[in-house]
Amino acid sequence: MEHIKDLGLVKEPEDTQNFRVAKPLFETLTSLDLEDTDIYCHKEEASLILSRDVAVRILILTAKAGAGKIEVEEWKEVMKDDIYKEIESAEGEAEYINSAKI
Repeated sequence: MEHIKDLGLVKEPEDTQNFRVAKPLFETLTSLDLEDTDIYCHKEEASLILSRDVAVRILILTAKAGAGKIEVEEWKEVMKDDIYKEIESAEGEAEYINSAKI
């Protein structure tokens, strides 16, 4: 994780959770003999930016909830936005994967 941060590939705090979730995958990959294997990320930059936006909104709502102010409608709106953005991004990413010469 520190190496990825040093390379500037992680924007904190937005991206940190994504990399924590993937930690078991990263640990497994380092134990495999992948000398002749390429690894690709199929997340488009635009959808990554949208995911960061949602992460910031959730961070703000979490802070408000910690202060005793839970805004249910705003939470629902953020979650709906995230779902719709993921669905929209998935189609473009699937087309990219399908057309890639990997």
